[in-house]
Amino acid sequence: MIGTLQEKDLNSFAGYCIAYYSFLMEHHDNEEEIVFPAFTEPLGKDYFKELLHVHEIIMPALNRIRTISEATLKDVKQWDNETILKDLKDLRELLVPHFKIEEDTMKNNKLLEEKGFDEKKMAKVLHDIEKNNKKVKSNL
Repeated sequence: MIGTLQEKDLNSFAGYCIAYYSFLMEHHDNEEEIVFPAFTEPLGKDYFKELLHVHEIIMPALNRIRTISEATLKDVKQWDNETILKDLKDLRELLVPHFKIEEDTMKNNKLLEEKGFDEKKMAKVLHDIEKNNKKVKSNL
């Protein structure tokens, strides 16, 4: 089991894994549907090549985590500790630098402004993300 996780705790942890999946998918979808298209004009599509590549790489692991976790909620014997542990470690290795690049891009207002991406455009991106998040949450 992962760390000190006991069989009696599997349903709770599986629920946590589903929440983790949901959060990452919401983040992923906001990027692909809103952020990347908005920033591609000023920064160019090559700027996001690495970020999009990471999106492709993480999807199988995210889907395995969701599938195993949902199955575990129905039958704890479906838990695959080895796969979950490997996928969570792989995601950590990929997502920490991925989030750092995203954070640096969002904070680099000077670069964006030099490329014609002003506060008004940024406000629209943030508004669109908030609107999408509300839509996602209303479907839960």
